[in-house]
Amino acid sequence: MQILLADAKTMKPNKAQPADRLPHFESVAATLASEMAEADVDDLKADLKCSAAIAADALRAFRNYATTPPCQALTTYDGTAYKHLRAAEMCPEAMAFADSHLWITTFMYGLLRPTDGIRPYRIAPNVQLAATDGQPLSRYWRHILTPTLIEAGKQDDGVLLHLSTTEYEQLFDWRLLQRDLRIIVPKFIVQSGDKRTVQAVWAKACRGAMARFVCDNQISRPEDLSAFAHEGFVYDVAVSTPNVPVFVRE
Repeated sequence: MQILLADAKTMKPNKAQPADRLPHFESVAATLASEMAEADVDDLKADLKCSAAIAADALRAFRNYATTPPCQALTTYDGTAYKHLRAAEMCPEAMAFADSHLWITTFMYGLLRPTDGIRPYRIAPNVQLAATDGQPLSRYWRHILTPTLIEAGKQDDGVLLHLSTTEYEQLFDWRLLQRDLRIIVPKFIVQSGDKRTVQAVWAKACRGAMARFVCDNQISRPEDLSAFAHEGFVYDVAVSTPNVPVFVRE
């Protein structure tokens, strides 16, 4: 079973976890960084839809890209999912499993394995550059990443656990993935009285925790996901289907 997990905007490079291996699409990322480094703060503020301070930090990161030592991806991202994944606490066996089963989706690097070395960045799917032939990044990556993920899935067992988000589906021709792979899409629902809702923060937390659960237990069968439990979320057999396991927190 291959796993997708989205990257995070928040990054804290862990210098204790340097990386000797660069991402498969490092040359693309380096080209993107080089072109982004030529922008100004106002351009980045508009493209990234962020504050001037964040845009300035992003510009500094792009300009320092080539001289910044790369750190392992899984311990660098620091968003909600990664706080619940707790990569720094993973045993060597779990990390080795992650490195051959977990993919991190990113508009900067395309697809990453956990121990790939990355540098700080901030980028958005709508960014259009000369390096992308004027296409938004979300479209540019599609013809590159779709066959990569399909091949990885087929070399495994043909199952893809989708713990990324719908935004990152833009990186792929999703219809081809659905045709060639069995895609498992867990749902994490909060129940309050008679209402059941998907809350973004809890969904992110559970995606990270489930990625950790799969790696710790080296799970390969989708049906074994039913044993997952986190922060009150438990499997609800009544509303789950084989490809959409549902976990509810009351």
